[in-house]
Amino acid sequence: MKKYIFCLVALLAALFCSTSLYAKSSKNKARTAKNAKELYMNLLVKQLDAQISPEGLLTVKYSNGSTLYYTILDNFGNVALTWDHSDGKTSYNQGVSAYKGAIEIPSFITIESKGDQEEDIVMSFNVCEIAENAFNGCSELTSVSIPYSVRNIRQNAFSDCDKLESINVNDNNNIYMSQDGILFSKSQNILILYPAQKQNTAYTVPEATTIICPNAFQNNSALHSIVITDNVTAISDYSFQNCSNLESISLGKSLRIIGKGAFRGCNSISEIRSANIFAPHNCPIVFERSIKATCKVVVPTGQTSNYKRRLEWLEFQNYVEE
Repeated sequence: MKKYIFCLVALLAALFCSTSLYAKSSKNKARTAKNAKELYMNLLVKQLDAQISPEGLLTVKYSNGSTLYYTILDNFGNVALTWDHSDGKTSYNQGVSAYKGAIEIPSFITIESKGDQEEDIVMSFNVCEIAENAFNGCSELTSVSIPYSVRNIRQNAFSDCDKLESINVNDNNNIYMSQDGILFSKSQNILILYPAQKQNTAYTVPEATTIICPNAFQNNSALHSIVITDNVTAISDYSFQNCSNLESISLGKSLRIIGKGAFRGCNSISEIRSANIFAPHNCPIVFERSIKATCKVVVPTGQTSNYKRRLEWLEFQNYVEE
């Protein structure tokens, strides 16, 4: 059967979404190896070894000592970075994860094998997704670098990463961006994750942001004050859960919804300032009951009665109008 040589570099640059198979004959092997080496250096891929199981689990070892695991998503060579499968784990929460320190996710991975004519076959896979629970509970994870090829980050991908300091996204990624180590959608209208170990004591949400995702600020103990700017319309479930030192909250005039348990475990809140003349719609349990007798709630002039008509707002006892 006639063999074709596919150019890995051109394929990655033009499509970056399909598996490339190419044969290396003795005549072009050196040239292909040179091109591959240059590509690895340009993209900072430090792959040492890769294996694929019959079930489609890819195990890839890197020169910095880390081993990452991937699952195949489709027949076009797209893969998702998934949770640590070492030591025979069958679930992400079985034992301590080996994902730790600074993890740099590559934009692609390759696996070599022998063809039916004993020629070298190289399969290239595009890393386009971070799977659900991929880093969930990785207690020693400090930073993650996301390549431009990632187009989807699934739910709870970074939950309970209590030592996470920053998430950095390649500038050429068309879906996501990072600012000062904080993960956003590309347009910055969605704030996805504020790392638990980020040490700012105060933070103002960017003006472009309209939605704060579930668990976005969860377990950050450094924050003392947060300003929710005027374009934010929704704070999702558990967004600020267990921000134990959060004392001051400023809510913008466009906020409409505060999700379930959004401020659960925030026992230090002493002041909530709301610029909205309409009390945001709360789920039944948003704030800790322990703060409601003493926390000062500052609302626009004449709006105390409106706030006290809304679920948990009526339980606060110290209203001030400005």
